[in-house]
Amino acid sequence: MSKYLLKLSLILVVCLLTSCNSGVGTVPENAEQFNMYYFSTVENDIIPQQVIINLEENIDKKDYILTVIDTLYRLGNGMIVPISLNVDLSNDIVSIILDEEYTFMSTQDQIVLRASLIYTLTELDFVEGIEFFVGENSLTNNIGVVMGVMDRSNVGIGAFNPNPATNYQTVVLYFRDEELDLLVAEKREIKINKDVPIEGYIMEELVKGPETEGLIPTLPSGTTINYIETKDNVCQVDLSYDRQAKEVLTDIGEELFVYSIVNSLTEIYKIEKVSFLIDGQRPEGSAGLMDFGVTFERNETIVVD
Repeated sequence: MSKYLLKLSLILVVCLLTSCNSGVGTVPENAEQFNMYYFSTVENDIIPQQVIINLEENIDKKDYILTVIDTLYRLGNGMIVPISLNVDLSNDIVSIILDEEYTFMSTQDQIVLRASLIYTLTELDFVEGIEFFVGENSLTNNIGVVMGVMDRSNVGIGAFNPNPATNYQTVVLYFRDEELDLLVAEKREIKINKDVPIEGYIMEELVKGPETEGLIPTLPSGTTINYIETKDNVCQVDLSYDRQAKEVLTDIGEELFVYSIVNSLTEIYKIEKVSFLIDGQRPEGSAGLMDFGVTFERNETIVVD
């Protein structure tokens, strides 16, 4: 089997996300518009991100595949775990030979990586399916059965959510008043699974933003919930977000960011305090007005009556 190493020099991304570019719809010569697919924890589904890439002239199919994978990795922004791989192409089937490090990934990360590769590569008109290998061995499922050639019909997206929402629950969320530097409570009915901690659902709804007219988001778009757990009445939240986003750039914005989370989570009877990690680390000192190294209690003084 001929193997091709992933090449970083093949691609020039001329527009990372076309939705952020005023020239949407204009594709330069020798460039192609393409969809990269990632799993969204907020949408609980595979979603596309459109890019425009500039390809080398007369690029062959294998190098084209490597170019696409490189772009997928570059724009992943924490949504997939990029690992080393080789590829081969035969009869419209792409063989992806994953590095042994794949076996040390969590099951969730493995599924997300495979699905992103399958959905993205089958955008190519010369790719009908994907077959995975780990080293020299065919990829098998958890009972040892070879998974074989996969496409969008058998990628198993349902495996992303082993606890599908089955019930409805009303939660109270706090967002910023558009005219006041204060928080306003918004009640929202959401679908949940009773076996999944409600804290995660609340954080996902905060990321989505308000539904009520006159309220604006307190969390930057693209905020990622890395981890959330409650022990001894303290909820620990690990977040990744843009520290230069307009929502948190000012002292009051940072304060409302913190207390929209704290007040929303402390609506749950078992949570009395909230602590934060940023990108897996407890920040030393303050990042502005707020000291993220402390544990926060509910604050009613910044809530509109």
